[in-house]
Amino acid sequence: AGSSNASSLQKNIWIVENGEDSTAKCLKFCDWELYSSTRCAAGSGSDDDWDVVRHFDLAQDYIGGFDFQGDCTANVWSSVGCSTGLGQRDWFGVEFGTNRTVGCMRMLQELSVTATSLRFYACDSVPELGKRSGWYPNQTCIKMEAVEPDVTTEESDLQGYPSGNLGIVQDTYCAVGDDSQAIAFETALAAKEADPDNYEDPTLSCYCLQQTSSSASFLIPPYDSAEQQLCSDWIYEKTAAITRIVLGVVAVVLVNQLLLLIYTEMIHAEKHFTQTEIAVSSFRKIFWSMFVNTSLLTYFVNARISGLDGEFFSMVSLGQGNYYEPNEDWYLVVGISMCITIFLLPLTNTLPQILFVFLERSCCLPYVMSQAVTQAWADENYLLPAWNLPIRLAQTMNSVVVIMMFAPGLPFLYLVGGVYCFAAFWADKWMLLRGSSRPPVYAKAVIEAVMEVWALGAFMHALFGATTYSNQSLLPSDWSPKLLEWMEWWVSRDLSDYEDAIATWNSAYTTEEKELAYWEFIRARFMDCARVGCWPLTMIMVFYFVYFLVTQVYINLFRPILKPFLAVIQHKLAVRLANNCVARAIEACVRCMTNGIVTDPLGIRGQNLRDIPPLYKQIQKMEAEGYLTSYRMDVNPKYKLAAAAVLQYQEEAAQENDWEGGMIRRHRDLRRREKRSINERMQKMFVRLAEVDVYGRSRREMYKGPKVKRAGKHDVKKFLIKQQANLARQAQAF
Repeated sequence: AGSSNASSLQKNIWIVENGEDSTAKCLKFCDWELYSSTRCAAGSGSDDDWDVVRHFDLAQDYIGGFDFQGDCTANVWSSVGCSTGLGQRDWFGVEFGTNRTVGCMRMLQELSVTATSLRFYACDSVPELGKRSGWYPNQTCIKMEAVEPDVTTEESDLQGYPSGNLGIVQDTYCAVGDDSQAIAFETALAAKEADPDNYEDPTLSCYCLQQTSSSASFLIPPYDSAEQQLCSDWIYEKTAAITRIVLGVVAVVLVNQLLLLIYTEMIHAEKHFTQTEIAVSSFRKIFWSMFVNTSLLTYFVNARISGLDGEFFSMVSLGQGNYYEPNEDWYLVVGISMCITIFLLPLTNTLPQILFVFLERSCCLPYVMSQAVTQAWADENYLLPAWNLPIRLAQTMNSVVVIMMFAPGLPFLYLVGGVYCFAAFWADKWMLLRGSSRPPVYAKAVIEAVMEVWALGAFMHALFGATTYSNQSLLPSDWSPKLLEWMEWWVSRDLSDYEDAIATWNSAYTTEEKELAYWEFIRARFMDCARVGCWPLTMIMVFYFVYFLVTQVYINLFRPILKPFLAVIQHKLAVRLANNCVARAIEACVRCMTNGIVTDPLGIRGQNLRDIPPLYKQIQKMEAEGYLTSYRMDVNPKYKLAAAAVLQYQEEAAQENDWEGGMIRRHRDLRRREKRSINERMQKMFVRLAEVDVYGRSRREMYKGPKVKRAGKHDVKKFLIKQQANLARQAQAF
């Protein structure tokens, strides 16, 4: 089921019919007006300005148009059904000289007969006069959603019931599984022959969907039957669309994981000094890369933005999509893809790390430990992987911000967000306590960086929500008068310019016409943010826009200049507030309300070190209030028995192993002495080796005179090297 704005349809024949749920037996009215605007705005174009060829019904053609007088005192049109009682023939139509877009209609019904439900149709042709007895608009024309005219407000001057503004929206509901509402093959064939290239025709799409639901083999080639050949283009396009959605989701997930690996390696090249700096840098880079890839790129790749026609934008496919704004079709294609992507985030973020730890512990570790020959090697392999806090923060905040951004138009994402938080909580808890080594100690800067992202999530939520709730084809609403004046000043357009821009956009049929009217349409859509249905989100969006603008200007321009002056002012103010009774009272109230968590709400304690109590007093205060002052087991009342048992076991083990421990110590001392003796002998040998001159003589032999037979150079070195090798083997044995 679904619906789309009828403003995308351009037909020269439009028909109104008594609705199926109407309580009236026939149709009778005194005036009928058609508008291109969805709000029945007179300046946007109406049938008074269009070339009306004729009005017609079942029995008659009114060349040049029926002569409506605007009231029910004369010239009241009534259908054939008022005399025959055949309700399905209660219709009235108009034919224009050219194709026209109809987005709204008004009607003045006669007091005696009031239809409570009306159905509107757009047609390509109607049978000639005299051949309409067996023709019905619901069989060959495009059906619009049923509307309910107002039948409670009587206008005595007009002697009728004005219907009010009745928006025209195409009805794309398809009855699947109901044989009574099945579309005939001939009807679907006629719809395809009328527009062979339009595989998204509602009649053809509904017929193919009904055939698919009746037999799953309908989608499997080869397409031999007439029904399959008729729907072959539809099957191909739908299969391609599903494939694109799946590939897009897989691409987003894989790119996120690739960016995670790239930034993890690149951050080490920045040479940070502390773990906190590494964590903050990792979080910001990973979060922004994931957020841009998951949400912004997905949105702008599917968006159609006029003016982005260069080679670069064509190569990267930015602004070259099919949707000028998030409408019904956008939610059916891009919205579904976004829901699938976000739904997979809990699995792609939490499941891999759990599987990695499980496989490593159960499969890889036994083999690795069988190869370990040293204690250091065994300790290194038994050490669990580190729990990467910045990566998990980036993944979680990316999921939260993306859900906050698209949830106004896709409320299902709130449920996805709840599932993600539940899965992430238990996965992170298990990983931190059972699958990770002890993480390093971080400063508060990591969480402060995370808190900065919440403002971005609120801004994107307000921006996308205002865009969705101001879309008049989705959620029509009236103007907010005060906000409309401000919006007119901001976009430099008034209400008449808005109506002209919307009418021009609705009447634009080709891509070239829409490109020319695009930016005026964008200004008109900005004015729609002044509607009653979205003004709270508009105010939030403006607030955060100003907040980001002011903070960035201050951080990058004014803070470097004002920082020393602010430091002096803060110090002087802290000295004054430290002795001020009002400041003391405020501080005491805040401490009381926060149960002592906030101890320095005015920032005056950190300026005076004399106000900070010494450590022993803080420990005494914690003991008096029942807080733990140490992580030792014997200090914690819950673990006193366990600590006593461990201490007793250690004492008993020491007593039982006293003799064995003494023997081990004596043997160790003996080995140390023997090793020391060998090391001394080796050192002397190295000294002797260093004293041999280039002629093979030692310095001692040089003083014995020429009668002493000198050993050759190579003989001396060979003997010394042999002695060194023997001593080395003895040392290795010990």
